[in-house]
Amino acid sequence: MENQISSLSISGIATFPHLLTLFLNRNDISSITSGFFEYMSSLRVLNLSNNDSLRELPAEISKLVSLQYLDISETAIKELPKEFKALVNIKCLNLENTYYLHTVPRRLISNFPMLNVLRMFNCGFLCQGKESVLFGGSEYLVEELLGLKDLNALSITLKSSQAFEKFLSSYKLQSATQSLCLQYFDNSKSLNVSSLAGMKSLDALSICNCKHLEELKIGSAGEVEKILETHAFHNLVTVHIDCCLKLRDLTWLIFAPNVKKIVISSCYEMEEISQCWKIG
Repeated sequence: MENQISSLSISGIATFPHLLTLFLNRNDISSITSGFFEYMSSLRVLNLSNNDSLRELPAEISKLVSLQYLDISETAIKELPKEFKALVNIKCLNLENTYYLHTVPRRLISNFPMLNVLRMFNCGFLCQGKESVLFGGSEYLVEELLGLKDLNALSITLKSSQAFEKFLSSYKLQSATQSLCLQYFDNSKSLNVSSLAGMKSLDALSICNCKHLEELKIGSAGEVEKILETHAFHNLVTVHIDCCLKLRDLTWLIFAPNVKKIVISSCYEMEEISQCWKIG
C-alpha cells in the first residue's frame, strides 16, 4: 500500500494459491486486467481503497470464493459486476465514499448471508441506474438489508422519506447503524430527531440536499425524557449539514454532548446551533 502502482495485470504474475491478504490501497491503480485474481482462490482480505482512478472491477473477481473482507471505499468504481454474487463468504464490505457508484445489482447484497459489516455511507452520491438497489431512494436496499440476519455494523445513505420510514421499522437495522446520511428529502419540511434515538451506535450523521427542510425537532416532552434517560445521542461525534437551504437551527444537539465536529455549508438561513431545544 501507499506506492505508485497504476495498473494490475496478469503479466509476470505467478500463482498464489495460498495468499490470504492483499493490500493495494492508496495507490494510483486505474485498471485491473482480466485474470489478475485467477490464481488467488484462498484470498480472504482484499483492500483496494483510496485508488481514486479505479473505475471498474473485472468480472473475474468472482474467482475469490474465499474472500471475507473487501474494501473499495474512496474509489471511482461505477458498478459492481453481477458476478459479485459468487462471493458468498463476504463478511465485511466497504463501499463508503464511492460517489460514482451507480449500479449495485438487485439481490446482490441479500446474497451475502454471512455479512456482518456493510459500509455504504456516501455511496452512489451522484446517480443511480434503474437496475440498481440504490434506485428510487434506496428502498430496495433497505428491503434487502432486512433479510441479513448477521448484520451488526452498518453505515448507510438513504435518499427518500419512504426508505427512511422502512428503515426505522427495523430495530435491528437501527441498532447496527454507526453512520447515517439522509439526502434529497425534497418533500419534508420537518424531521423529528427523536426518530433517530434508537440508533445507539450512531457516531456520524449527515443531512444533505434537503432543500425544503426547515426544522429538526424533538416531538414531545415524553420523547425528551426518553432521550435523556437512554442517553440516545451520546455516541454521536460528527454532524454534517449541507445544502439544507431553509434549515434554521440545530438546537437538538444539546442532547449530543460528545459531538466533536460540526460542519455546516450552504445553509443560508441557519441562525442557531445549540442553546435551547424545541418541544412540540
